[in-house]
Amino acid sequence: MPKSIPIALQTAYAEDSTTRCLLLRIEPNGETAFGFTSTNRAVTYDDGDGSVTYQVMSGFDSSANVSTADTSVDNAEATILLLPGTPVSEAEVIAGKLDGAAYTVYDVDYSDLSKGHRVVNHGYLGKPKIGKGGLFLKAELRSLVDLLRQTPWERWQIMCRVKRFGSQVGEERFPCKYDISGEWINSVAVTSVGVESDRTFTASSLAQAADYFAPGYIVWTVGSNAGQEVEVESFGSGGVISTRFALPYPVEAGDEFNIRRDCSRNWSGHNSCETYANRANYRGEPKIKPADEFNASVPGASVSPGSGGESYQADETAEA
Repeated sequence: MPKSIPIALQTAYAEDSTTRCLLLRIEPNGETAFGFTSTNRAVTYDDGDGSVTYQVMSGFDSSANVSTADTSVDNAEATILLLPGTPVSEAEVIAGKLDGAAYTVYDVDYSDLSKGHRVVNHGYLGKPKIGKGGLFLKAELRSLVDLLRQTPWERWQIMCRVKRFGSQVGEERFPCKYDISGEWINSVAVTSVGVESDRTFTASSLAQAADYFAPGYIVWTVGSNAGQEVEVESFGSGGVISTRFALPYPVEAGDEFNIRRDCSRNWSGHNSCETYANRANYRGEPKIKPADEFNASVPGASVSPGSGGESYQADETAEA
């Protein structure tokens, strides 16, 4: 596929000695963009969407960038050195800050940025991986072509297909439209921790009946897990909570979180669309007969917010 290259930059390509470098611009959802450069000096560049200082203290090394004309996944990967002062930390990667973040790779002449840029690649990051000792970050650079591999139509299913409970018009194609602002209980403090300190804890101030927050949703505001979002698996009397997945760091007494009920994505029953009187916005086929349900191969109703990065130390050890 042909790409547009400014004439001044094309002229620089023909020179015997060039001062070109790659710039990796990353823009997490709803947050300020930041970037890394492949050269040994900081580069401040405005691509038209705002000026970004591409860090030199961390830098990045891009793998071979191979693109194909079909819908196979491009194999580009960026290796980033995480040093103090890097705009993203190991904890933020594990918490899922970079999951699905938009990225763009530019080719520029750092000695004369007025020559413009060539877009080498653009798309969304795959699941990032943290290397040995949290020093390296590896991220898949997935192109927009990869999105074509996803199924563009909806399948029939009994459970609601709305991706996020409480989504409003403009946030997804068929939003939930339920106002969840009144469901939140804020600044709830942890009073004790269970045996599984990264999953089970107690907040005695929650006096709701058992299963009230099952399913439920938690956003941590104070403590090592601040900023982390997690689903509630079970809620017992006295405020005993178990999360569906383990948190990145153990919970400690005094940590605080915001909590609300979630939707079961069912037509009726506990914490269902019936509970919230929101059946008018139900995106499912609840009257499918059980035999037809099996034949329809019912898919999952939604995608989780992001499970964060993972370590690839085991893979490196095996390769060694």
